[in-house]
Amino acid sequence: MTDQLSDAGANTLLLTTERQVFAFNLMEKSRVTIGRHASNDLQLESRTVSNFHAEIVCEEGELTLRDLGSTNGSYVGRRRVDVQAIHKGDEVRVGNHLIAVDLKPADGNQPALRSVAGPMIDADGRGKLISTRARGTDAMQTALGASINDLTATDLITRMVTNPQALRALVRRDREVARIWSADSKIVHAEFGKVVGEKALYRVFAWPDGDYEIEGVDPNDPLPQTISLPVDALVMEGMAHGAELGKLVARLPPMQAPLRLKEDCPLPITSHSPAEIEVFRSIIQHETIAATLESTTVADVRVLRLIESLLEKGVFEAEAGFDEELKGTLFPARAGRTA
Repeated sequence: MTDQLSDAGANTLLLTTERQVFAFNLMEKSRVTIGRHASNDLQLESRTVSNFHAEIVCEEGELTLRDLGSTNGSYVGRRRVDVQAIHKGDEVRVGNHLIAVDLKPADGNQPALRSVAGPMIDADGRGKLISTRARGTDAMQTALGASINDLTATDLITRMVTNPQALRALVRRDREVARIWSADSKIVHAEFGKVVGEKALYRVFAWPDGDYEIEGVDPNDPLPQTISLPVDALVMEGMAHGAELGKLVARLPPMQAPLRLKEDCPLPITSHSPAEIEVFRSIIQHETIAATLESTTVADVRVLRLIESLLEKGVFEAEAGFDEELKGTLFPARAGRTA
């Protein structure tokens, strides 16, 4: 570890609330979640705290506080922040709770501390998939109706890897089904239709809700290996992709609406970047945004950014007559023309 942690000779993060001190070994746990839901590492049972309010992440020896789209915001001192480096001695405010930040070497002689870790998920576990981006009344209703088995995509995969048994999660929403495999304390594979790997996993982070169930996997069965990133990196990338994916889809035409080349396209093909040309060719071949996404291994967010760029440049336009109610729908099960 480097920077502030190595300089202090510390690997234990202490978070002191009004009632209790929580201790986290940063050598084993690099992400600490804070919120009202019971699945958080630091649960604050207050109506001023969002279901999933904030997180503290240890990256390259530095601590960072990130707000998770909370209703009342996160503060360092008196300053409201979205993302902010924090240090020993800082005071973080979440809702009406003050949390003092401290760093200590782990010496094994701290009986007053409570080391917190998320519970392991069982091979027959099941529950609801809930969004980390719920706000206001929706967040309150989610929290009041949630059970201990209701998890975000982040909590689902981080709990899967704590079970020494190889697992498969089936995650469903409407007619969409994603499958996620864990083995040897890692997420090793994900499938979403024909899409596999990290691209498939990141789609689940964009879902506002769903259901999941866990199955044990025979250790003698060969497991596909399409994911190599560590869990912490998958979580960070997944949350970033999930947040941006929804915004991009909302700005674009319906996923199943054919795109056609504009006859008065003002720009020659040579004026586009190589990545835009690749997506250009894919749209010509597959016509719709949904089919274009399925045709490439490139992450959905990057493909949608390029499609948005081509539309803004006037290269393509959406064919009229598709149901506008489908606009903003992510990977709709069905789409069709309006009457």
